[in-house]
Amino acid sequence: MRWFRTEKHAEPSTRHRLAADLGVCPAHFRALVAGEGPGGPLTDVLIGVAAAAAAVVATTSPGTPGCHACVDRQAAVNRELASLLGLLTVAEVAVAFVEAGGLCQRHVRTVLAAGGPASGLRAVVEVARVRAEEADDGTPLLTALVGREADARRRARLRAHRPPPVDVGQPLLAQVLAEFEPMACPVCRAREDGLAAYLDHFGAELARTDTARAGVEPPVLCATHLEDLAAHERSAVLPAARAARRGLLEGLAGLEAVLTGLRDPGPRGWWTALTAPPSGGRRLQPGRVLHQVRDAAARVLPEPPCPACRAVDRVELRRQQRLAALQDDPRVHAAVQRAHGWCVAHVLGARRRGVPITVVERTAATRLAAVGWELEEARRHEDVVWRHEPIGSEAMAWARAVVLLDGRSALGHDAVAMRAALKG
Repeated sequence: MRWFRTEKHAEPSTRHRLAADLGVCPAHFRALVAGEGPGGPLTDVLIGVAAAAAAVVATTSPGTPGCHACVDRQAAVNRELASLLGLLTVAEVAVAFVEAGGLCQRHVRTVLAAGGPASGLRAVVEVARVRAEEADDGTPLLTALVGREADARRRARLRAHRPPPVDVGQPLLAQVLAEFEPMACPVCRAREDGLAAYLDHFGAELARTDTARAGVEPPVLCATHLEDLAAHERSAVLPAARAARRGLLEGLAGLEAVLTGLRDPGPRGWWTALTAPPSGGRRLQPGRVLHQVRDAAARVLPEPPCPACRAVDRVELRRQQRLAALQDDPRVHAAVQRAHGWCVAHVLGARRRGVPITVVERTAATRLAAVGWELEEARRHEDVVWRHEPIGSEAMAWARAVVLLDGRSALGHDAVAMRAALKG
């Protein structure tokens, strides 16, 4: 991120990639906004991204959103893990690895998917199992399960100032019109309302389970939503974390049994054997180790479906279908055109699901054209020749562009509230 802000954002290849990906993922948008200020790199790079998004929305293309920052980060993680696996045969490194507590669940799954020397994988799995067994309830257990993610803190800060949910007791049309009042994507806001409702329900169910049905196992949340539950309802996160630990320990024990029966390709070394495997078929080949480890991990350490993910995805789908059914109503039509409208991520999501909404797509294209003009105007005012001119709404154009491209970055907030929450 520091390199992007100081240098990389100016490279033509970076700008082309950002335009092709329609920006970055919500987590990296939040990271950029948290460190952004007037005259920063986002104003420059978002001009091309907004133009590319407008071109995609104006056609029938489903778009190809991506995140170059995630690709670079994952490549860096894979390099570090590959180096680590090769060095775990050194006694000093192995001791330091054990003292540091090994890897969290997220990176254990990453290293199992990538593969490596069987001896290194055995050490990773054994240390992860011991750490999960010995972790005290609370922060140590959560850290063993999900690690430390800066984006979790940013999400918590945004949700601390979440706008009130729409009253679902009023008539349907009134709900739809009320959702278009804020200057933010209503589908993103609905996702946040749906997640908050599910986490409230999750906590209430756990409370009833503790008092009346102690034998019922709580559902296992994904790592992201386990972090969100910790910020939303601290008392409910411990039973959820214990349930996730039980499933993880069972899977790691099964993997240890599988890895015990595997051996590395011999004294020629792992990476040498990858490029020039020994003949005769007597030694276990690296490719076979990779396949056996991946198959075993998928079999004994699967990632269970997250009920919170299903809940918010269902809310998003139903909101898209609802507006598709009501889009011919003139009042809905006027509300869509008057308010912020949907973000590009949800316009393209509805299109890929086969529920394109003409008025939403047309409004999104207009908003993108407007914010693109503002971004160019903001960049013009950075020139010393034009600094005497008063700066208007274009000063916050980069923040509005982020919310317009992917409102999930702001978690239902508008641009001003997002920037205040992340920089406050």
